[in-house]
Amino acid sequence: MNRKIKTLIVDDDSASTLLLKIHLERYGPCQTTDNGDLAIHAYRSGLDEGDPYDLVCLDINMPRISGHEVLCKLREADAESGIAPDRRGKVIMVTAMGDVQNITAAHRYGCDGFIIKPVTRDNLEKELRKVGLLPAAD
Repeated sequence: MNRKIKTLIVDDDSASTLLLKIHLERYGPCQTTDNGDLAIHAYRSGLDEGDPYDLVCLDINMPRISGHEVLCKLREADAESGIAPDRRGKVIMVTAMGDVQNITAAHRYGCDGFIIKPVTRDNLEKELRKVGLLPAAD
């Protein structure tokens, strides 16, 4: 694969973060945080510096600020920066909360994909293909 995928992993569970990082580092640089506020800051900084994230893997259930709230703030940052919806970073919710309400809310707030934990390399790569970050499988 030629194109590098710049990724931000946001999860308060260190084991989940490490697993995602192991799977995603092969595609490009990965930054991690366990804090929604820091994730919003990092995402905005990437936009401001002209080096935006291609992918954000975002947990829903986190302390202080939920993944849904973080997602809304990321999409606000895209809009404020004039990023068209088809050019913005892809957000994949990676969560144990696979109920209909959380899935529906995540899509309503602008997520591009959804993976229910535990994450496997196969289901992650399938979702990356679905959101257009990896080429279709042969």
